[in-house]
Amino acid sequence: MKKIGLVLLILLFTSNLTLPYVTQAMQEGTHVIEQCLTQDEEGSFEQLLTSDCLYTIMKSEGLSEEQYISFFMDQFGLEEMELRERLAVYIQENLPLHQEEDPLEEDFISNEENDSISDDMSDTDQSIEETKKEIIDEDGGGDEKEQRTEDVTLEEPISEAFEEDVGNTTGENATEEETNENVSENDTKVGNIGNQVEVKVPEDDKIADDLSEKEVTSEHSVQIERTSKVRYISGQGAAFNIAWGGSENKLFDLSSHKSARFDVHLTEQKGEEVWYQGMLNEQEVWINEKHLNDHTYIPYNISLEEAAQRQHGVYAVTDTYRQFVSAEYISYNSTGNYYYVNADVLNVRSGPSTAYAVVDRLTRDTRVTVRGNPQNGWYQLHWVRASVEDIAYYMNPNNFIHDERQQFQFLDLAQSSGVTVEVLNQYLEGKGTLSGQGQAFIDAGRMHGVNEIYLLSHALLETGHGTSFLASGNVYNGTIVYNMFGIGAVDACPNECGLERAYNEGWDSPYKAIVGGASYIGNSYVKAGQNTLYKMRWNIDGLIENGRPTHQYATDVGWAFKQVNNMYNLYQEIGSYNLVLEIPRFDG
Repeated sequence: MKKIGLVLLILLFTSNLTLPYVTQAMQEGTHVIEQCLTQDEEGSFEQLLTSDCLYTIMKSEGLSEEQYISFFMDQFGLEEMELRERLAVYIQENLPLHQEEDPLEEDFISNEENDSISDDMSDTDQSIEETKKEIIDEDGGGDEKEQRTEDVTLEEPISEAFEEDVGNTTGENATEEETNENVSENDTKVGNIGNQVEVKVPEDDKIADDLSEKEVTSEHSVQIERTSKVRYISGQGAAFNIAWGGSENKLFDLSSHKSARFDVHLTEQKGEEVWYQGMLNEQEVWINEKHLNDHTYIPYNISLEEAAQRQHGVYAVTDTYRQFVSAEYISYNSTGNYYYVNADVLNVRSGPSTAYAVVDRLTRDTRVTVRGNPQNGWYQLHWVRASVEDIAYYMNPNNFIHDERQQFQFLDLAQSSGVTVEVLNQYLEGKGTLSGQGQAFIDAGRMHGVNEIYLLSHALLETGHGTSFLASGNVYNGTIVYNMFGIGAVDACPNECGLERAYNEGWDSPYKAIVGGASYIGNSYVKAGQNTLYKMRWNIDGLIENGRPTHQYATDVGWAFKQVNNMYNLYQEIGSYNLVLEIPRFDG
């Protein structure tokens, strides 16, 4: 009895100490949010994501992970899984912007595969500690190096999440005298330009020991951009160990790397000349822009005719033909919800009677899709096998590459478009359960390495603009589930199989269905090398290696053709953009 009383006394004492402290921290969190959100605008989690207050709240003293998760759920009415996924994206994006001091709770970060996130960013005027980096500057043909020391002071952190606000926070209209007030005498001037950093360097050819004695001019400005992008080797020129490298800096010729993919992570531009840094031949190299292409041709050792022949069959169908079969030889499987042939051989005719020509033949147990009920004893087929000629037409890149819309079939889907959530939400207005899900597509793209405009376009096509059966939310095993990409649905089992897959994946909200579906597309196709709509549909490598169709996303011969319209329209709304294309070439 004494022991029980002692335990109760300890619990009472500790709870009296802890509860007021947590309550005070909660109140401080609410106050921070109110200070972050503008007075005349309704507060939202999306708005909080664009400020530094979110980080401040997450590292508030006295708040555990579970407490601030609960706090955000109550404050904004969010579901726990959606909230955790969006916080994980926020941490991953802002990790580089903090130093190693005061990391967030390690247990939360480890769940998202990050080790730590650095110090408080709540003061956006706080400068990052100065770093010095020697850059050797040399004209391509000369041997005399122009060395310069860059003393870079970034006036405020930059990340993808804050790119839209950079122009407003870097003092674009400030005078040179105002700019220099916060720059030490030995520092070069720095200005943030979008997601670029302009570094003005000293004129002297030698290393500047005292920059205060050197005149800084705009004639030697270097634009530095850290945005990732993809280019392809032209086969001309050479790779260097520095930008503007001379003969002594040459690493190797590029002739043996023609058409190779070059993943760029740093860009430097001085005047009209641009150099890119990235990995090639397992080493970090610099390559001049003039030796790189925005697109590449992928050669296939097979002829177009042979590829079309190998593709012909049940994995290449179309809904554009009028074909009919006798209802007498078609049965329905109620368990599997599909129709099938019950005769050894069934003629397919171009019209609803035996007077019409035979255009195809189906064998016993072949599953078919039909349009409505039989008319006068004949079913009209819905999806039927396409002709070799039609397969060859849709498989031939020359029919589409010069069309400003259809060239999107060859867009590298591993590259982000940079679209904003506002543009996506505006485009999604009135589109069923997809309405208001712009943030879900952006989060899905960042988390799984897939172009967010492609994901949206794909979902619009699969769901009939957010209104299809699978997208509308239906009960399966007592749970309302959603499937935005038709994953798991097949021609013979479009609804039941799609719901079952959504249930097994836990897609009980539109947000989860979008992010979860993007994981499947990213891992199974884009990251597996099928990184264009064309390659997702046709997989020419599979036709060559296996002699038959394998690992293709759709059976409709016009699938890639139909996907591009929404993508094209959204890219026009973005305005300025650069397309990275991978174009197939049949060399057999």
